[in-house]
Amino acid sequence: MATTRLTRQDADRQLTLALGDRLVVQLDESPTSGYTWVQQATDDAARLQPCEPASSDPLGPPGAVGGAGHRLFQFTARQTGKTLLQLKLMQAWAGEASAVDTFSVTVHTLPG
Repeated sequence: MATTRLTRQDADRQLTLALGDRLVVQLDESPTSGYTWVQQATDDAARLQPCEPASSDPLGPPGAVGGAGHRLFQFTARQTGKTLLQLKLMQAWAGEASAVDTFSVTVHTLPG
């Protein structure tokens, strides 16, 4: 089983995974400013199951206001078909109107 790693530069790309393959997406964020990456629910999202909760990795000293960091999303391809993975950089409590950036990729999952 292979692991594919994506970053911001891979936005809007299409990729192919085999069943059981892992997808890792790492995006820069500024969690202390309230803006974090949030996965958007889609009808086909079950094809890519999160294998671990999204995690944040701060880059600056602890407690730094406006400090940068990374959000790491990890998924496993569980069903064949086409999936649109959508993430938004937003203040989750403020809703969709607070989104300042988006990241999406189309994943085609094939039988192993």
